[in-house]
Amino acid sequence: MKKLFILVFAFFTFQIAQAQLASDHFEGELLVSFAPNLQPQELLQRMQVFENVATKLKIKKKVAEPMNIWLLSFDAENIDEDEMLQWFRAQPEVRVAQYNHQIFERAKTPNDSLFSKQWQWENTGQVSGSLTDADVDATEAWDITTGGLTSAGDSIVIAILDSGIDLNHADLKENLWKNVNEIPKNGIDDDGNGYIDDYLGWNPNSNDDNIAATTSHGTSVAGMIGAKGNNTTGVTGINWNVKMMIIRRSASVSDEATVLASYAYAYTMRQLYNTSNGKKGAFVVATNSSWGKDFGNPADFPLWCSFYDTMGSVGILSVASTSNNASINVDKDLDMPTACSSDYLVAVQSTSASDKNVSAYGQTTIDVAAPGNNIYTTTIGGGYTTTSGTSFASPLVAGLVGLMYSAPCKYTPENSKKNPAETALAMKKYMMDGVDAIASLKTLSVSGGRVNAFKTLQTLAAYCSACTPPSVSAQTLAPTSIKIAWKLPDSAATVNVRWRKVGTTTWTDATKLNASFLAQQLDNCSDYEFQLQSNCANNQQSVWSKSYIYKTTNCCTVPVFTLSNFTKNSITIDWSANTNVKTYELRYRKTGTTAYTEIPVKTAPFILKSLDSCSSYDLQIRTICDTTATVWSSISVGKTVGCGNCIDLKYCKVNTFSSSFEYIKKVKFNTINSTTSGAVGGYSDQTKKTTTVKQGSTYDISLTPGYSGSATDAYFNVWIDYNQDGLFNPQDELAYDPTKTTQAIITGSIEIPWWAKEGNTRMRVGMRAVFGSGTPEMTPCDTIKYYGEFEDYCLNIINGFTPCKKVDSLKVVKIIGGNATVQWDTVPSAIAYNLQYRPFGTVDWKLESTAKGPFIVKGLMDCKKYEIQVRSVCENDLSGFTPSVFAEYCTTGTNDNEKDISETNIFPVPFSNILYTEFSLNSDTDVKIEVFNTAGQMMTQQRLDNLSASRHRIRIYGVETWTNGIYMVKISSENSSVTKKIVKMSVE
Repeated sequence: MKKLFILVFAFFTFQIAQAQLASDHFEGELLVSFAPNLQPQELLQRMQVFENVATKLKIKKKVAEPMNIWLLSFDAENIDEDEMLQWFRAQPEVRVAQYNHQIFERAKTPNDSLFSKQWQWENTGQVSGSLTDADVDATEAWDITTGGLTSAGDSIVIAILDSGIDLNHADLKENLWKNVNEIPKNGIDDDGNGYIDDYLGWNPNSNDDNIAATTSHGTSVAGMIGAKGNNTTGVTGINWNVKMMIIRRSASVSDEATVLASYAYAYTMRQLYNTSNGKKGAFVVATNSSWGKDFGNPADFPLWCSFYDTMGSVGILSVASTSNNASINVDKDLDMPTACSSDYLVAVQSTSASDKNVSAYGQTTIDVAAPGNNIYTTTIGGGYTTTSGTSFASPLVAGLVGLMYSAPCKYTPENSKKNPAETALAMKKYMMDGVDAIASLKTLSVSGGRVNAFKTLQTLAAYCSACTPPSVSAQTLAPTSIKIAWKLPDSAATVNVRWRKVGTTTWTDATKLNASFLAQQLDNCSDYEFQLQSNCANNQQSVWSKSYIYKTTNCCTVPVFTLSNFTKNSITIDWSANTNVKTYELRYRKTGTTAYTEIPVKTAPFILKSLDSCSSYDLQIRTICDTTATVWSSISVGKTVGCGNCIDLKYCKVNTFSSSFEYIKKVKFNTINSTTSGAVGGYSDQTKKTTTVKQGSTYDISLTPGYSGSATDAYFNVWIDYNQDGLFNPQDELAYDPTKTTQAIITGSIEIPWWAKEGNTRMRVGMRAVFGSGTPEMTPCDTIKYYGEFEDYCLNIINGFTPCKKVDSLKVVKIIGGNATVQWDTVPSAIAYNLQYRPFGTVDWKLESTAKGPFIVKGLMDCKKYEIQVRSVCENDLSGFTPSVFAEYCTTGTNDNEKDISETNIFPVPFSNILYTEFSLNSDTDVKIEVFNTAGQMMTQQRLDNLSASRHRIRIYGVETWTNGIYMVKISSENSSVTKKIVKMSVE
């Protein structure tokens, strides 16, 4: 349950007809019936002093002649009322004496022409299916007050944060707040509040007071709070007279920055009112926020939630509507802002004319219910409409807060200035205590009921006394004792305390205490209830305070534990230790199995080891005390990592305004073929669906939007976490952007880059609806502020790299002139070849490219030996270069002689254990082949007689015994000779 720390301070006194109301009568007034014909003057003269205090007793008027009844008044602030009444009753000339009691009309109905349509104020069954009297008893409440001013004359203001207002609506314009300390349109901050020209209110988007309505929503909300009452026109709000401060945010969808800026304006104006003693600012008692975010987690919105405490500190209660989705349990599913924990926030659910809940609920998060279904209220254009939603339940409650401040009670304005925060909390308490308890709502909210304006004012009246009980400010708990402390209210001299064990009926009392009390000899681990009462002047005593329940320590309780530090094979379990514990027991099982493994554990934290990776486990823990053991805790599920980065990494959360009407219907990508129908909250986890893709490969993708109503333009984006860092880089990892909208299927392709990291990763598909000329901007870690959806899938990225094969059999096939023809075996996967060559013994290579071989190396210098290499070029790789081959061309002596011998070739180059010559003869002749080393020594000689005029290949034998080095091969005939250098290079 939400904590509600209430200081019930200086309770209130109503002032009606310039008299103060004490509980059910006018303070300091007595009706006295004297004996026949007796005049009261003599008695009044005797009673001018009572116990040495001036009574100021006087006659106000004669009330009834036949019974000789007179209305008398006295100083009730200094004279005890009960003692004065008893004194009169004891006088012989007095027949009857009594208080002057307040009498109520049964109901006050305004004369607004359309009032009968407003069942929320008075339900007579006018709405089909309604339950008579399922209303807030407004007509009875209006007998007490119709709103507008405090008893001290402060103008009560309610801030409405919405889409603006119809400024000329006949039923609203008289109740619009204006900043009378600001001169409009002069460009000067006249009142020094930090806002320029905020005369009509504030618009944080345009930084001016443009509050004109952009939609009908804000106008309809305002009608619930303060449509002018009893003006013979239209409808009435719960306040006939009140000032409505309009703070206009963006229509339909806004952002959190605007929310905070809007609240800041209301806070600033109330703070300025407090500090200037009402001379500047505005007496803002409540704000209304009829908007929010389904499934919003307060942990993600710390600034938003904390602002309610900030506003509460100056006396503002913030009223907010919860989700209209009746399937949402806010306690579990969360909501913004109604899941925020601030005591100064009033979270409101909606009910129908038959007192049935028609919205989200939450026994610990939602405070009260209020009518919100089929509500008749104001609308834009000066008209009226029937509408539904928590948007209209919430302003009813905000309006009720304003109505409470207008109750004719002198202590309300006094305490709202002295203790604004405590006054706000007190008002919340009175309203929640004054609800109509509804059986069907019992477990759906903190109060378990629907607000009742009349009962709320009665509850406030019941506490109308100058003598108020204190509130507990601190407590110290031990196994057999509880100590409580409090701060004395201004009116109290001492405090009485009573306590009892919860479940028993007899109280134990302690009286006339000062600042604290220690209850002893209590049972350990037991709940005790405490109440406090003030002892004030003139023997007055306050009512007993609310109950405070505390538990003594030394309990054998079920531990509350947390799971953390998930690894592939372990999970860490931690819990708060209990001093009365012998040991603990932990049990676990794989999710989906039945048999548990139990382990005794003594200290926290405990690391549960030897688990399977990527597996879910059910875990429970219980306490083993000296004499007993607790039941097992509820099951918590923990999952070890090792499922791959797609699952193990903590990706950013995303959602949309709603996927109810536009959503992702179908995603097709490689082997993924997924059809869905829209996820609650606008996010669908589809990571159980996975596909495998290769680096460097391209895959088709098709995306289809779905609609539950009419089709609208949809925009898609796809992101892939290529580097597997748990982030979606909006630039490098935007895998698909069609750059256009669609209302049907849209297709394209995604190329997996070569640099994508191998392994498991996540693909995110985003879709948002685009209305009118709206921009289709979307980020992978954003809340889409319109309709749409996000879906996540898993990808396995595998190596798409195929090594490029080296070239085989590189050789120089001929040299003619200054050109050498180089040839090699082709590589099937090659798309081109790189050939590099350089003069032998130099450093720099010259690089050439060719689509295929052979290749002619041109421009060889005369008698210069060249080193040549080649490599294959594949689509995603380069092979290494081949070993070098050599070529040399000489124009004289050592090269081709065109007479007999031509096209001479020696190979392989370099050679190892085999050496060949190749040459062409232009005529039949004898040929001699000689080989010399660099010292001129002949290594071998072969004679070939009468060779024909043709091409010849001759092997030179014995080369395997030669040392590595340079050799000269001479081929000669009768008329010519050719000499070539050759290198031997043995391969180890």
